[in-house]
Amino acid sequence: MSDSFFCYRFIGGASRIAVGFICTFICYSVQSCDNNKATAVQRGVVIIRPFLPEKKVPAFGVMLRPSTVRVNKSTGNVFILDEGNHRILEFGSGGDFIKQIGGIGQRPEQFLDPCDFDLDNRGRIYVVDAGNQRISILDTNGRQISSFPIPSFPKASILIKNENEILVNQPTIDGALFVVYNSHGTRVGSIGKVDNFETPPFEGSNTMATWAFNQVRARINRKGFLVTFYVARPLLRLFDPKGVLVKEKEIHGLEIDTVFVLYKKNLERVKAEAQLKPQSVTFSQFFTDFDFVPQQDGEEAIVRVNTTANNTFYEFDNSLNLIKTYRVEDVTGAHLAPPFILRFTHISGSTLVASDYVAGRLFYVTLN
Repeated sequence: MSDSFFCYRFIGGASRIAVGFICTFICYSVQSCDNNKATAVQRGVVIIRPFLPEKKVPAFGVMLRPSTVRVNKSTGNVFILDEGNHRILEFGSGGDFIKQIGGIGQRPEQFLDPCDFDLDNRGRIYVVDAGNQRISILDTNGRQISSFPIPSFPKASILIKNENEILVNQPTIDGALFVVYNSHGTRVGSIGKVDNFETPPFEGSNTMATWAFNQVRARINRKGFLVTFYVARPLLRLFDPKGVLVKEKEIHGLEIDTVFVLYKKNLERVKAEAQLKPQSVTFSQFFTDFDFVPQQDGEEAIVRVNTTANNTFYEFDNSLNLIKTYRVEDVTGAHLAPPFILRFTHISGSTLVASDYVAGRLFYVTLN
């Protein structure tokens, strides 16, 4: 099993849950144990097919490192963050290209190294514009409404609870897991606390290890609870609508436990690198994204993927117990190896739209 590594550098010093990752061995029947109670884990398959119509040269050109995927629930349109081209692309639900938002630059409606974005319930777009050290808020046409500065940060994820509660994962800022801003950029609160990985000789302003192991992907479920999965650790945490931690759980399963061994090695490497290179650190990004997928009974589930060698999705129930795994069965019409899925979003039924960060491709992913 091979790792996927990402290197970042600080700028200027300071309702079904399916989880997936890549594995190179045969999947056997497993059991999930929670509170000393064993539950049989079912097996399913993943069907992958291209999202975009077959064209030699797309109207928008070539994507470079597509990452975050979001869908406008009102229109069904899909938005993709094209990191390498400093822009967001909008598509119809059938893959037809609609427009480009942004482009490289420092002016309003331009981005420089954007690293994440989210949509609110009115379709407005909130972009973490890392290179310009700001959050940009755009309307549905891509016109800037406002922006506000944020501290210099190598990577940050964003989640919109409402227009006055903008959650930004900046885990070295005052020890908070999320900093909460209003639409004017005023800090109005925080949620959660970081786990400190800086121990002697990791002192002073060197917070790279803490930053690396406190990166999360987060979503809010129907009950208003904040669900967070850690990018570089097999860990999830659940916060109530008031931001109080109500549940914490390590993720276990046959393939996940194998990744956990890599996580321990990863931690030692991160600490060693932080000692030698206090301004940068390389870490394995095991778990990359998740989303809620409705079940037949109307309840929610979460889908999530990691990036280690094959794409395996993991499904959890609402009590966060592992109940099903899905392995890649077919890559229909892709003509390539299984994609390196970094981000995805649920669009309908059991279907997701996912981005292939390495090859610059987009896919439909159906869980069966």
